[in-house]
Amino acid sequence: MDFAYVLHPQERFLPGINAWTHDLRSLLAADSEWANCRLIAIPHDDTNGFSANDLFSRIAGALGPVIIVEQVQTAPRENLRRLLRSRTIVSVADCIQGPEDLWQELETARKRFQSGEPFLPRKFVVAVLILRKLIHGDYWGGGAKYKAYAYVDNLAKGRGVDDQFSDVTSEVANDLINKGMLLKKPSNRRKKCALNPERRGEIIEAATSHTFRDEPLERLLLRDKQEVSARLLDE
Repeated sequence: MDFAYVLHPQERFLPGINAWTHDLRSLLAADSEWANCRLIAIPHDDTNGFSANDLFSRIAGALGPVIIVEQVQTAPRENLRRLLRSRTIVSVADCIQGPEDLWQELETARKRFQSGEPFLPRKFVVAVLILRKLIHGDYWGGGAKYKAYAYVDNLAKGRGVDDQFSDVTSEVANDLINKGMLLKKPSNRRKKCALNPERRGEIIEAATSHTFRDEPLERLLLRDKQEVSARLLDE
């Protein structure tokens, strides 16, 4: 690995960041795992944004893990993540308070980069897993023919959606409900959900090809800063 990138706010927005990136270079130089790696620190512009296309062109020609230090505008951050998703690791770092925090973020990103394992935003992966689980259980709602509903708070229990996602599964289910992919109904003060049979084609497509026809929904799911292994979708 020859390059690593830290995209960060200017000094006036994050006091100390210039010294932190300087100290970070010293930390990396003392670690044999980072031998011959060039750290490139790039400040955000005056509005805490950047040109995603320009950075993509620069990084794509010299690949390495990328850390985006908050605060940063959402649109350029998400555009750069989208452009680089299939090429390298892009992590979003909150609550950076010194060079050690930056080093820990980079160390995690380096291991993921060198593993060659693809990663996707967690909520996107969970959405696909929820659809698959409901399809497998034949949970299609609406009409006389389709009466099977699943409890939302049980989605991360049992096969199909790992319990590691229990903290976000209900939130993702609500996103799918709000966008009409799932139907809902109350039951004993608990929410139930089922697949919308009127959206059968795109539900099957999302579950099998990992593509959502509803672009605003897909953008919402991809906006999650936390990422997990894309290989969870291969199991």
